Amino acid sequence: MQLSKCSITGNLVGVATATDFQSKSVVGIQLDLGRRNDSGKFVIDTVKILGGKQSDFINYLDEVVELQLEDVTISTYTRANQAFLSIKAQKATIL
Repeated sequence: MQLSKCSITGNLVGVATATDFQSKSVVGIQLDLGRRNDSGKFVIDTVKILGGKQSDFINYLDEVVELQLEDVTISTYTRANQAFLSIKAQKATIL
């Protein structure tokens, strides 16, 4: 699924580099956003920002943030009988 813009809210619990495993090159950053779902379980959504810099987000660790994502691709995959979402964006801005 392709979206031009969307927003996601959560507690920023991780910021790391995103690596292309085929070429072994750094392609951007990976943000981990934690939140509670409707049943109260804590879940983490991982968002890859292509071309992003860690320094833009590191100051917001352990804070609740709302990210506005642009040019977003969302796809699904399964692993060990569990379903996951892959969220990739070209740009992210903290609102």
